[in-house]
Amino acid sequence: MLNQKTRQIFEKNGGVLTLPKALEYGLSKEGVRKMYLRGELEKVHAGVYTLKNDLPDELLLLQTVYSKGVLSHESAAALYGFTSFTPTEPIFSFPQGYKLYRNPELVIAPYFVSREQYQTGIEEVQTWEGNPILAYNPEKTLVDLARSRYTLPLIFEEAMQGYFALGDVNVERLLDYAEQFGVLDKVKKEMTVYA
Repeated sequence: MLNQKTRQIFEKNGGVLTLPKALEYGLSKEGVRKMYLRGELEKVHAGVYTLKNDLPDELLLLQTVYSKGVLSHESAAALYGFTSFTPTEPIFSFPQGYKLYRNPELVIAPYFVSREQYQTGIEEVQTWEGNPILAYNPEKTLVDLARSRYTLPLIFEEAMQGYFALGDVNVERLLDYAEQFGVLDKVKKEMTVYA
């Protein structure tokens, strides 16, 4: 039977616990292994556990398993509330050359970008459940949508409208990113409609 302390540790970590984090909390490797063998924990990836029959924060779980991934594109826009569209497979960006070991039970849509593009605009944000993950800031998210050949024009337009409707915008950073990544004209054109 899972003790209250262990349950609280999982709750404090969004329902997802890595073995190194478990050790930080004073749990032993052997203790974690025994909980897994008794069926109290589910091993979702090497060294990553959730409580059996519990629904952890999906974005936090994916970020934990795919630690180099940064929530991006339509998935980040949905998290920010810029668009009503949420992809069925969360989109995460990775640096080019990164060897992605996919877990067939944890489906994502990977997007590989240059190191410069990957490193620009990463921030820690809160998931819908209030857990911290890495995502691109709102301005980089809009520029990624503008650059992507897979983003439908209506989604980009809705995201731009949603961004400007929030009122807390950083137009200078948006234009800097748009220029840096070659979509300045496209972003400016949309801005004339919503800004």
